[in-house]
Amino acid sequence: MRYISNTLYSDETACIVSILIPVYNREDYIGACIESAIKQTVTNIEIIIIDNASTDGTWVICQKYSERDSRIRIIRNEVNLGPVKNWMHCLSEARGIYGKILFSDDIIMPDYIERTIPYLDVPEVGFVFTAIMYGQELNNSRKSIWRGKAGVINSKDYLKEILCNNNLPVSPGCAIFRMVDLRENLLNDIPSPTLTNYVAHGAGL
Repeated sequence: MRYISNTLYSDETACIVSILIPVYNREDYIGACIESAIKQTVTNIEIIIIDNASTDGTWVICQKYSERDSRIRIIRNEVNLGPVKNWMHCLSEARGIYGKILFSDDIIMPDYIERTIPYLDVPEVGFVFTAIMYGQELNNSRKSIWRGKAGVINSKDYLKEILCNNNLPVSPGCAIFRMVDLRENLLNDIPSPTLTNYVAHGAGL
């Protein structure tokens, strides 16, 4: 048994968080990505990996991990759906209360879920984001974003920091959401005056 914020969860509780890993041709990175999901201190999670018809060894690696951990579900698309539609495929398979999109060349710290989802106990909080670090290795990262203290930032200040100061991460890869919000707001038909075949560009959230 463990406490997350004021709510008691047990290993028998229905899945709390769905970690969603859409992947295409990431045989050099997918193993570390999956390992970071498996090692979360919150254990009542599911890990959904959808291989977007990879042509390298990605699928074989995913199969090996799914054999090791029953929380992992793997699916292989017969054809490449494009990035956004594959994200949406992940959502359609998810059963958790919260959703974490984990890009296949990223990793998260072991206490990522434990430290982020308590903020979502507050109804006014739309999502939780964290600092991010860029680089090939965690100990040799090139840049980190967001050096502020942990806490709640209102929507006006959040938008100001993003649009005017470029001081906040904007990728869904550094955030965790309520699943209901992900399903409602992950879009693939946003009008754009500059991009053609919008859904193929990987921008949809």
